[in-house]
Amino acid sequence: MNRREYVSLFAAASVGALAGCPGSSEQSPSEPSPSETTTPAGTTTPSAEERTYETVVDLREEGADPTGEEAIDSLLAKHQGDDTKLVLPKGRYRVERQVFADLDTFALVGDGATLVPTHRGPGSLFLFRRVSNINIEGLQIDQTANGILGSFRVRCVGGENLIRNVTLDGRIDRPERIHGFTLFSEGADTSLTLEGIDMTDGARNGTAVYVFPQDDFSDPSRKPGELLFRNCRMHNWGGEGIYGSPHAGPISVIGGTYKNNAIQQVRVGGGNDNRALVKDVEVVVDDPPGYAAGNMRGIWLEEGNDCLVDSCTVRIRNMGGGGSDGGIVVGPQFGQAEITNTTIQTDVEAPAINIAGPATEFVPSSMPSLDQLPETWTVSCSNVQIHGASERGAAIHLYGREDCLFENISVDQSSGSRHGLLTSEALSTDIQGGNWVTAGYPMLFGPTESSSESKELVCFEDLSSVRSTEFDGSSLETTQSSDESARACIPMSSAPVRETSSRIPYIAITGTDEDTLYGHSVLANWDGSEVTQQQ
Repeated sequence: MNRREYVSLFAAASVGALAGCPGSSEQSPSEPSPSETTTPAGTTTPSAEERTYETVVDLREEGADPTGEEAIDSLLAKHQGDDTKLVLPKGRYRVERQVFADLDTFALVGDGATLVPTHRGPGSLFLFRRVSNINIEGLQIDQTANGILGSFRVRCVGGENLIRNVTLDGRIDRPERIHGFTLFSEGADTSLTLEGIDMTDGARNGTAVYVFPQDDFSDPSRKPGELLFRNCRMHNWGGEGIYGSPHAGPISVIGGTYKNNAIQQVRVGGGNDNRALVKDVEVVVDDPPGYAAGNMRGIWLEEGNDCLVDSCTVRIRNMGGGGSDGGIVVGPQFGQAEITNTTIQTDVEAPAINIAGPATEFVPSSMPSLDQLPETWTVSCSNVQIHGASERGAAIHLYGREDCLFENISVDQSSGSRHGLLTSEALSTDIQGGNWVTAGYPMLFGPTESSSESKELVCFEDLSSVRSTEFDGSSLETTQSSDESARACIPMSSAPVRETSSRIPYIAITGTDEDTLYGHSVLANWDGSEVTQQQ
């Protein structure tokens, strides 16, 4: 993605038993009442029904044509204003393009209303500039009539803002790069919520939601605002589902489905000062359209300091000729993360969880939501179920991070040569309980350049449920952990040493019993392929 293209466009427009894993798709998140939405902080964004307005205008009574023959733009321009609610009753309404600027406490509400965009070019149908306390609710955008995207560009600079129950109806088959929603939230007390948005028809070349970086059009003295996505549906976009990593403020994605988008389904950041949240989300890659065969990541964490991924369901089943970095990806520009109570199905070669090594250089132009690189890079995974028919690669990749935790992980991938956990340049990995059953090696621990004698390569607690269906090994020598917790550890002195540039040595774990770890040494490629046992 070329972020600068977006900037110019916007400027032109303005080792034991599993402890339980409740993260299944059958679970339903608790729902707010129909007239309000709850933010992660526990506050509510009022709907247009709950707010009071000095002026309420029924646009049909003012002459809006409900047959879609005549555009209603002049009426929208005439009646918009502060403390005003515009209502569109049932009907079809033609809209060319409309700008709403410098408004406070404004609502545009449909009651069975369908809007038919007829403007030309990639510009937005609705552009909201410098608005506060806005409500956009109950609108269906019929994109099938003219093949024109009914897109929104929204810049909120204050108050509580809600876009709810809006449907973009009809797939857009246009070559230019387009976005369903382009969002900007400025001000520490500003919040913007998208709830119940339906963008399942997608577009050949576009992003469902793009969030603008704070640096491009903001007052540098103001902090970024809050963004919340609740129970939205974004499918079949030739670019991204949610591209939220440029946002430096609080960002949460709660509930909803994100499916068959080409580059990723959900991408969050949050900057240096916030903990992003992805909760109760369903992610699916199973039948991508031909135009969406890209790097089809599931949940992607990038440009942020901290994130909780909780009670999500991720299914990567068919990439349509494309590839994928993984079901859940912790990118090199993202710091600490917690992944918990989540189920991941991978029927393809992509890893279920892919944890990249930390970035070593801060590049502001490509990390606009960060002021500096994160200080903490630890990732913890707990109560995660991984299954599926994948025959190659590894279920979990871990590169270049210390002190990562895998607690009560269940890996059941017994087809082909699929491995469980594969690490490289990772120190002090902590594995507590879980079930690791694979056709390949349940665990492969690669070399590290560290010479620290105060750290272990990896430590285990409860070694009863680790098993390869294909390989046997000899008992491995372990030591007691340096923290005197009685965990069995592979010390740094036993870590494999890389001697060639083409093949990587690993300690391959084949199984365990109550007090013994079994395995042997192997050589393999960086992704665990082409394994050969060393004598």
